[in-house]
Amino acid sequence: MREDRLSEWVSGREAAAIISANSGHEVSQRYVRALAAQDQIKSIIINGRTKLYLKRDCERSFVETKRGPKPRKAKEAA
Repeated sequence: MREDRLSEWVSGREAAAIISANSGHEVSQRYVRALAAQDQIKSIIINGRTKLYLKRDCERSFVETKRGPKPRKAKEAA
C-alpha cells in the first residue's frame, strides 16, 4: 500500500480527535505534534505550516492520563 495517497492522511485536528476517542480524554493538536516529533506518528509536511499525520498510526495511538514515572515491573524492583 502506498503512503502517499491523500485519503490515508489526516489533519492535526482530525488526528487529535481520533487519539482523544482512543484515549477516553481530550488530546490537543500540540500533543499530536509532539508524538510526531518522537516518531510515534508518521507525518508529512505539505507546506511550511501544514502537516498531515498517517491515519493508521493515529488509530493505533492512545495517551494515558497519569503523569509522572510509570510503576516498575517486579523484576526491576527486586
